[in-house]
Amino acid sequence: MFGTEDRLRNVLAGAGATEVMTYSLTSREAIERCGYAIDAALAIENPLSEEFAYLRPSVLPTILPTVAQNQEHHPKGLVFEMGNVYIPNAERRTKNAEVSLPREEMRLLVAAYGRMVSGGHVVQLKGVIEHLFDRLGLRDVEFRSAEGCQPGNSRFSSQGGFASGEQIPDSRFPSCLWHPGRTMDVIVGGVLVGVLGEVHPSVIEQFGISARVAVADLD
Repeated sequence: MFGTEDRLRNVLAGAGATEVMTYSLTSREAIERCGYAIDAALAIENPLSEEFAYLRPSVLPTILPTVAQNQEHHPKGLVFEMGNVYIPNAERRTKNAEVSLPREEMRLLVAAYGRMVSGGHVVQLKGVIEHLFDRLGLRDVEFRSAEGCQPGNSRFSSQGGFASGEQIPDSRFPSCLWHPGRTMDVIVGGVLVGVLGEVHPSVIEQFGISARVAVADLD
């Protein structure tokens, strides 16, 4: 998907979305507010501050603070970011006792926020993603109801992509990030490529956001 980054930007801008660019570094607090175990992120040695102490395992811990900071001046909006996330390897150290490099993955995150009736942002965002896929020529697209916020419910992906058999935690599905009943798996050609749904109110409140937020997190 990300071989056509300029095309993605143009389509999303045409749909009324604004591109944002955030740091790949974030805080432990932001990571844990999104429901991630801190082991899902890599710590930086000698960080300049606690605000930039970890590599982000998802774009969400960096984009939600941006929404919080801008909501006073922009109480509703549609934003997106294409950026790298960093997933720790299962084997943290190599045979030479050196720290192994994380998997670096490109993600597209689109977020719609503002005061709207229950589920309204999810419907809006689904339309944007359907438009994006249509412009990219992707036809075999499905949106399937996902389980949402289920404590202890682990979602898994594979080391080299969703088609592989090796199971590792998927960084887009931490416990209690998503609102139950308002979350969908995004499937293209029979392959899970992401998730679309409303962020759980308990997560939004921790970031000081007064509006509903729906997010599409895509490979």
